[in-house]
Amino acid sequence: MEKHILICVSDDVAASFSMNFVARFFKTPCDVRMTLLFVTPRDADRSALAKGNGMLEKARTWFENRQFCDPGKIDLKTLPSHGDPAKMIVQEAHKELYDAVLIGRRNSSIFEELFDYSVSHRILWEEIGFPIWFCCTPSDGERSGVLLCVDNDEPSMRMADHVGFILNDNEGHDITLFHVDTGKAQTDADYIFTSAREILIANGVAEERIKQLSVRSNNVFKAIKNQSSKGGYAVVAVGRGQHRKSAREAFMPGSVSVKLLRSAEPETLWISK
Repeated sequence: MEKHILICVSDDVAASFSMNFVARFFKTPCDVRMTLLFVTPRDADRSALAKGNGMLEKARTWFENRQFCDPGKIDLKTLPSHGDPAKMIVQEAHKELYDAVLIGRRNSSIFEELFDYSVSHRILWEEIGFPIWFCCTPSDGERSGVLLCVDNDEPSMRMADHVGFILNDNEGHDITLFHVDTGKAQTDADYIFTSAREILIANGVAEERIKQLSVRSNNVFKAIKNQSSKGGYAVVAVGRGQHRKSAREAFMPGSVSVKLLRSAEPETLWISK
């Protein structure tokens, strides 16, 4: 089944991280439709619009030269900015029902995050009903597989459904179900693994492509980060529950997804609420 992905394009070098990830992650040719999106700066003049359209054309040519997919499946879109680019991206994604939104991300400082300078950080606090893929600097080596972090909650099961849909016909990547037992609550790892496995199989993922791993740790973030670094995965996928935005959460986040987003590992992070 065709996957429709929105890729945000800009003059920031981080925008190329998303393009490189897509080209590496999916087999060629692939059943992927891409919409390349450029959000103009506020009060942009004609030269800024021309520059944005030029970047979109270069991005399309980059994919076409790699024979990545049918050229007819690459669409270009420019949105004039009337406010916060993060909000505009969210509105576009909800309107067109993309299967995922890709954002390139540089490793930013704590002060950038604290004062909401980062689009990737701001978009995470919006009311979103779609998965976001954050792509950081690609490594030189090959990475494969998805580390799907699961727990006894709805967001992680929604992420399992997303991973199953994206990977059902992409046999180059296996899926490792990963559960961190903190010992703080009664959780049934077998039930969690069974539930996630059933969702993946229902999406068409072959059972032999699904692995599972459980570790005991009182620090979920560190456990995920350590496994990500050790396993060399192409993607780490996590669910995100409801969190209230506050100054404390911005400066000292308690959310695992925000901590992972600010971390150098993983290189590509998928988040679903």
